[in-house]
Amino acid sequence: MVTIYVHKTDPKAVIPQVAYNNTSAAFDITCTKETIIPARQSAVVPNGLNISIDQSEKYYMQISLRSSKGFKQELVCHLGIVDPSYCGDLGVKIYNLSDSDVTIQEGERYAQIVVLPIPQSEIIELNDEN
Repeated sequence: MVTIYVHKTDPKAVIPQVAYNNTSAAFDITCTKETIIPARQSAVVPNGLNISIDQSEKYYMQISLRSSKGFKQELVCHLGIVDPSYCGDLGVKIYNLSDSDVTIQEGERYAQIVVLPIPQSEIIELNDEN
């Protein structure tokens, strides 16, 4: 079990939840203010959350769009990695690849957070003799 701490910075914020009774792989993030993402540009979509993971648990979070947003509307999320030590604003930057403006409505679930284990790794420098 991973402990995730969430603080609402906006009264409209929604605590992240899985969509389908713990069978979903990610927690949904909800928009707190209607946001227009202009054609061929980007915008940060607010969710009114500060979120962090207990640092002793060796996990991190990855932010992505909900599948339907990217697939149906030509949107791409800035691939966000949230380290356990981060506890600031969880704004999600979204790029609009289409030729039309896209609006994310207040109350709309638009992004997801996946919790992943931090891999134990070692980096070994190689040189021409190895």
